[in-house]
Amino acid sequence: MSQGIVYFNHGVDYLERLGVSLFSLRKHWRGEVAIVDTKESGDGIYRLASRFDVEIIPVKFIQREKNSCYCQKASVWRNSPFVSSLQVDSDTIFASSPQGLLDQISDVKNPPAVLTQFSDWVTTGSPVRERIECWRGVKVGSRNCWDKTLRPDDLVAASLADDFPAINTGVIGYRGNSQFLQSWERLTHAGWDRPLTDEIAAQLLARVCKHMIVSDRYNCSPVYGKDCGSAVIWHFHGSRHRKSQAREIWEPMLSEFHRTA
Repeated sequence: MSQGIVYFNHGVDYLERLGVSLFSLRKHWRGEVAIVDTKESGDGIYRLASRFDVEIIPVKFIQREKNSCYCQKASVWRNSPFVSSLQVDSDTIFASSPQGLLDQISDVKNPPAVLTQFSDWVTTGSPVRERIECWRGVKVGSRNCWDKTLRPDDLVAASLADDFPAINTGVIGYRGNSQFLQSWERLTHAGWDRPLTDEIAAQLLARVCKHMIVSDRYNCSPVYGKDCGSAVIWHFHGSRHRKSQAREIWEPMLSEFHRTA
């Protein structure tokens, strides 16, 4: 399949939020959707799949001492059935069709990695700077010439050298089997014990891999967002759906999701 949206799910904790996200998506878009699921969510995931006409792709869950889901999130691309994928976290709501973003991801004139900016935050500002600095000392083994350039200390220095846009991997797009994807997986797994490992790995790679960054209207925080007036995808990161600024977006969609079940 040429293009589609892919989610990652592990267990039952996010099933309700995943259901709300799918419900909102189907209000605006009828394209292909797949859920990469670790086979620990019971029948609930299959009920959602049936209700919203999505494909379930079962995978083995890789348990680590810490950040297991973050690490596996950076490997979801290996299981995506799409040539061009829009990978979206479960704690999202679609305010309009994502087709425009999918078309940007699919356009071969664009880089194969499409990242979403987080608000107007930058790498040199708090708390992003502190999160990046946590990566000093991470070791990445070398398998080929490209791996030898994955020196986290150098990537940290490059990321903090100037004001570079902060990104958020709650929404990320990719095409094919790119250098970015392979390096993202490898660097994320190397930094498995660091905070927000998949996100900061992608942030570091943005200084050395071909990519393009789109505005936060495609990954809009209800608390910190700067392009809220034209938001396409709301992202309730860190349980922000409980915040007063977010409830007016989240609660009506949640109620409708349950009412129409």
